[in-house]
Amino acid sequence: MTTNTDFAFDKASQRLTTLSVSILVAACAGTNYVSHSGPYGPQLASQLHIEQTRLNLIGLAGNVGVYSSSPIWGRIVDARGPRIPLAGAFILLFLGYSGIRTIYNAGPPETDEPISSPVFYALVLFSYLTGAGGCAALNGAGNPTTKSFPDQMRATVTGLVFSGFGLSAFIFSAIAHAAFPGDTSSFLLVLAVGTACPMLIGYFFIKVIPVQEATKDHDPQTPLLSGHVPPTITSDVLLVDAEPNVSGWGLCRNGDFWGLFLLFSIFAGTGLMFINNIGTMARILYAHENTSFNPVIAAQWQATQVSILSIMNCSGRVVIGLLSDFISTRLMRPRSYCYVLAASVVLLSQLVAANTDSVANLWIATGLLGIGYGGAAAISPIVAIEYFGLSHFSEACGYIALSPLILGNVFSVAFGRNLDAHGKPASAMHNFDDSAPKCAQGRLCYVNSLYMTAAASFVGVGVITWMARRDRKKALASRRRQEEAAVWGIYID
Repeated sequence: MTTNTDFAFDKASQRLTTLSVSILVAACAGTNYVSHSGPYGPQLASQLHIEQTRLNLIGLAGNVGVYSSSPIWGRIVDARGPRIPLAGAFILLFLGYSGIRTIYNAGPPETDEPISSPVFYALVLFSYLTGAGGCAALNGAGNPTTKSFPDQMRATVTGLVFSGFGLSAFIFSAIAHAAFPGDTSSFLLVLAVGTACPMLIGYFFIKVIPVQEATKDHDPQTPLLSGHVPPTITSDVLLVDAEPNVSGWGLCRNGDFWGLFLLFSIFAGTGLMFINNIGTMARILYAHENTSFNPVIAAQWQATQVSILSIMNCSGRVVIGLLSDFISTRLMRPRSYCYVLAASVVLLSQLVAANTDSVANLWIATGLLGIGYGGAAAISPIVAIEYFGLSHFSEACGYIALSPLILGNVFSVAFGRNLDAHGKPASAMHNFDDSAPKCAQGRLCYVNSLYMTAAASFVGVGVITWMARRDRKKALASRRRQEEAAVWGIYID
């Protein structure tokens, strides 16, 4: 005979399983960021004679795959559950990394000429597949976890899942350096198999455990006459503000949607620009401080920045989730307050980076950016739930996730043009080999780009501060209505 206690334990274990496997899946979903300054991008360029511009486009295709496919996967997971996205992630990740490995193993062109256009476009396509697969995996892991836990824990568990996504680059970079130093082909095989197989685990173990059903079933205090509801409680329930349910074209007519769209475009765009160029910034600062350029030491500084960024990105997602639940449940403040905090940290990171002259101190700006960017990425879907409801939140987040394609590309292109404008011929640089940066002016090579992102972040902080203050006023008004409803319910009894 199954008791309520046994049933409650079963539901709790199912939730724990869903959370654990979701973190595993998410940790294998963010690997497209590995290519930018990580273990196989430079080697791919060297093996196939790929120019830097084309290599950047290949990496950009992965980012486009993440953000452009997000609305599609969001609608699917809201309507059909996590299995279709997880199966899609398995196929896309395996095909993407296997395709890149196949082209890499085919070797360089017969001449020193760059790779042909068909091969280049194939690499762009395979990179796009890895990004789309990672997005499918994150939707398949994040949506069920968010819907399986009560509101008091929702931000915490969502932050834990998203932290896996943020830590992905560090995990696979560490694997590359420890297990396959210099063996790019084997590492690409690990990416193909190591990212795809966890999706199969998620396919069988990740599921939605409805909160309302579980709460009602395993509450040990449920009365025997459970069909009887006191009139006072009924009155309260009927008069409490209903949860919002905004989707489809309703999002386009919603001011909060455009507010979040603008904010995520600013802060995710700033984060992507920093992530894509942190290796370049480290090389420039190292070259500026040394009369001779050692590419090995420069690569070590690059790897250090990538590791710090990944770890702090992960930490920011966890911390913002815990803090959001604390602010909401204990301090009775809207969760958008946490967005203000994350946005302010991103702004601070840009100001610190703009005033950093030494590569040894660059880790401060990198760590701040990781915390702020990770926090913004984790709190955005939680705030979206408060604005648009839980039923279609993945769809809403999917459309919001399109926003970095705008400012992310604008900021990245501006960084490249700013850097090119300060470049000098190699002959003007003393004792530097061909691998050295073409700009020897230190932070002046790119500082105007950081001023631009700092200005945009300042605007974003102002917008989210206004939204948070408005949310606070709305919450106080809603609480007064509920108190009046409770009093009215007593009188009608």
